[in-house]
Formats: sequence, structure tokens, C-alpha cells
Amino acid sequence: MKQKKITIIFTDLDGTFLNKNTFRFGNNKKISKNLTDKGIIIIPNSSKTIDELKSFNKKIGIKFPFISENGSTIYNLKYINKKLPLKIKIGRPRSIIIKTFKKRVKKEYINKCIFVDKLKLKEQSKILGLKSKELKDALNRKHTIPIKFIGKKNEKLKIQKIIKKIGLSFQEGGRIINLGDNTNKGIAMKKLLSLINKKLKFKVNTIGIGDNYNDIEMLKNCDIPCLVRNKKFNKNDFKTSKCIYSKKIAPYGWAEVVKLALAKVNYKV
Repeated sequence: MKQKKITIIFTDLDGTFLNKNTFRFGNNKKISKNLTDKGIIIIPNSSKTIDELKSFNKKIGIKFPFISENGSTIYNLKYINKKLPLKIKIGRPRSIIIKTFKKRVKKEYINKCIFVDKLKLKEQSKILGLKSKELKDALNRKHTIPIKFIGKKNEKLKIQKIIKKIGLSFQEGGRIINLGDNTNKGIAMKKLLSLINKKLKFKVNTIGIGDNYNDIEMLKNCDIPCLVRNKKFNKNDFKTSKCIYSKKIAPYGWAEVVKLALAKVNYKV
């Protein structure tokens, strides 16, 4: 029997699918609906929490499976196929993460880290660009701790090495750094693809779309990596001959690279 082929788009959200300042998604809602109707699976692979991603699904009106908190949890897999579980936890609880961090990292480096969830509401809102329920959802983290690093670049590189050595991760996004377990968007993506291969026996074409440092592992591990324009992260930060780079910023850059990537697997948007 011929093996079924499917295409999965793994996509970051803020700065990729959504404008990083206004969080608007332009025409991407219509494009996503068109693609899912054609059988293409779109999986948000984000630093956002489960609550934020549930809210995103509601706003866009599509039941997306998703990966939350930089590869910590895979959720809504039954939207792909009923043979798959609802949820897979990868990251350890945040209580263990913070305990390990404070025990194993020198105080001189800890003092360079501002824990966003310990700040006043006004400061949290300013850092994350969110208010009311959206801010509450963003801070309801099960596996990661949002941090604002106030040290120098060489100090950040040192703390990243220390954190990696003790089995944790320090993942940099558009607004903050997330302290988490030794996982990332690429690890979660590969775990999900392995499960799909094992349970469903599907052959998968993978497209990865991101715009920042915490997207690198996802982009490195997919068939067609795509980078949406970002002034703080560009071609020099992720160089590969097979990568598609957008000329526009999000949300329009997302539509631009999706069209080019799907043309490579003989789909028309």
C-alpha cells in the first residue's frame, strides 16, 4: 500500500505569524483556513503558554494542534488524528527549573536576571506588551520562567554555558528570555514527527517558519526552513542554502514564505 504523504507547517507566532508589536495577523487567518481545508497541517510552535495558544485558536477560528513554552508541551494532537494522545509533556515543572537554577548558578549571575513574574503589573505589561487577561495567560507558565537579562553580552554568554551544563535552557525570543528545561522547539518537533511516523505511518514534508534565536533548532530540523524578516535576527544569524527569507516583516512575511515553501512541495496557496 502506498504511504500517505502529508505536509506540516511548524510556525512561530510573535514576529512570524503575528506582528510582534500589534499582534495582528493580517491575511494569515484566511490563508490558514485555505491550507487546512486542503489537508495541510499547521502547528504553532511557540514560547507562548497553553492558555495563550488556546486563546489564539479561538481568535483565528481553527483548531490547531500546538507546541507551547519552547518545546515543553505538545497539545491537541487529536486534531491531527484520533490515534494520537491529547497531550505530551516534555519539560519538567517550573518549580524544579527555578530550584535547580538558584542552587547551581552563582549569585553574581542570578542578580543579572529580572524575574518578570515578580514585577509589578505595570512593569510586566510594559515588558510583554500585554494587558489584563492576555497578560495573565502569558504569565501562567507551567515549565518556563520569563526573564529580562540586564547584564553585558559576555555575561549572557557565560550564563548560557552554565545553564546548558546543568541541564537547563536559556532561550531568547523577541521580548524576553525564557529559562526552561533542556528542550527546545526542534526537540519537540522531532518527538512529534517520530510519534506520527510510529502511530500513523505517514511520510511528512516539514516546513518551519520563525524569526528569532529560539527558532533555530526548529529551522535546522525541518525540510524547508523559512525566516521572516527581523531587524534583530537576520540571514547572518541563520545561514543555509535551503532557507527561504522573506522581504517583508510579520504578518505579511509569513504569507510570503508560505507561498514559496509550498511551491517546493507542489502546493498552490
